[in-house]
Amino acid sequence: MPIYKTKTFKLSIAAFIILFIIISTIVNLNSYSHRVYEQSQKAFNIIDSAYKEGRELSDFEKSQLDDFIDLKNLYLEKYNKEEATKKEEKDVVLLYAVGRIVESYSTNMDKEKRDLFHKQYEEAKILLD
Repeated sequence: MPIYKTKTFKLSIAAFIILFIIISTIVNLNSYSHRVYEQSQKAFNIIDSAYKEGRELSDFEKSQLDDFIDLKNLYLEKYNKEEATKKEEKDVVLLYAVGRIVESYSTNMDKEKRDLFHKQYEEAKILLD
């Protein structure tokens, strides 16, 4: 009898499929939505570039960051109304972390604000890694 017709082989295949579905679900629940991650990464990169170069943001960069802030506010509003799914709740954490550095970035920060910004910058960087 060929191996693919045995009961053990069929059970092994079924177990593998079930395990694959479970792992896919867990991985999907523990990741950010694609749109939120891309927008957060883009906003972070804009701030990262300006921060490292010690420069003000251009008008174009500001408009891109305004779009990111609108997305963040949309998710926060949904979260505050307790209408967010578990996946969206995770997205809110990333949006909030990146949003803090977007909203607080300036080249004219005193030492205390600069230290706070740097701490928030590092936290956002960790979430994006």
